[in-house]
Amino acid sequence: MTTEPEPLPHADDALAGLALPELTRLLMREEDRVPLGLIHECARRGVAMAESLGELLNKDYYWGEDQSEGEWWLLHHAVMILGLIPDARAGLLLVAFMRRIDEARYEALHDVLSGYWPALFTNKPEPVVQALRVLAEDSASDPLVRVEAANAAIAWAARPESPWPLDRALDWAAAIAFRRNENFEVRALVGDTLLGFARPQDRRGLESLAEMKSGSAVYFGRDDITRAYALRGEPPHWEQLTDPWSFYTPEAIAQRQQDLAEADLLADEGEDPGLTGETYVRSVPKVGRNDPCPCGSGKKYKKCCMAQT
Repeated sequence: MTTEPEPLPHADDALAGLALPELTRLLMREEDRVPLGLIHECARRGVAMAESLGELLNKDYYWGEDQSEGEWWLLHHAVMILGLIPDARAGLLLVAFMRRIDEARYEALHDVLSGYWPALFTNKPEPVVQALRVLAEDSASDPLVRVEAANAAIAWAARPESPWPLDRALDWAAAIAFRRNENFEVRALVGDTLLGFARPQDRRGLESLAEMKSGSAVYFGRDDITRAYALRGEPPHWEQLTDPWSFYTPEAIAQRQQDLAEADLLADEGEDPGLTGETYVRSVPKVGRNDPCPCGSGKKYKKCCMAQT
């Protein structure tokens, strides 16, 4: 006989009376069923909650192969909560989480969060952006993590109220993209971001990058450049990913549970639900946004079939 889990306290009453450890236990217990009210209550605790979540960075058992599902989801929730706290300390911890995800080679967690980092840093003060810039130029870090940091810094500068002029941010990005001794993947992906802004001074450098290849990957070509400049730029992809917290809406939670139930049914019937090895992430693409598209086009997934899903 199984025991039904205790009902989740309502955010407007019982949650407000819980201590930080109790809130953390709820985050772990509910896994991918955590409601938005719980995330907002955690964020409402501000720096105290940020410091508590920051302790996860130094607890190696959260980052190993033997972690529980609840521990894995707690890392995801920690990033989302830190993204809501408009404080420099929360922002610096968010950068530290980016580094730890990279060091631990947590590809599944990286893919879940990929593209959403600009939204998570939108409300952070200027010192946090300097930490993003340091990460973006850290040659020891994974290229995709570096590009996520660069895009977050550029998106921050693109805000109307930003004290860092967008042109200066793009000049900084161009210096990375057109640096010959830089990692090619970083150059190409930062160049792809620059392509969206279609600045005249970047065109020649982008055309040179378009002629370069790295294995079978094609990041953008001459036709992409011609189209982008004819349109005078294209909206950056992060403008379509402004609300990572929609993950916690009742509709999103219900859809995940339905997907899981259907996958379990297929597994019971002896069919492959397509989830082998996806212990923690059941409803996101197996292909990263910046990976080559599995359709074989040679384009990045986010520039190809991802837009059709």
